Amino acid sequence: MTSGAPERVPPRERLLNTAARLSRANGGHTAGADQLLTGAGAVRATVHRHFPGKDGMAAAHPRERDAAGAGHPGPGRVAGRR
Repeated sequence: MTSGAPERVPPRERLLNTAARLSRANGGHTAGADQLLTGAGAVRATVHRHFPGKDGMAAAHPRERDAAGAGHPGPGRVAGRR
């Protein structure tokens, strides 16, 4: 029997999902940290706990999406074209 409560998404996944959504909404450009944190419902310490260094999340995002089979086509590329 289910309680009807929504499934809780882990913070790392929320950050990556929000980064992807904001990137799509901004035409492939990255979003600011405050916008990302607000959208993911996270605090800065969460980012530092899950991603090493300044560019840790940017590096993790496409790699984890590729591993999940939902690869990002990359800057200036259209999905399905080489």
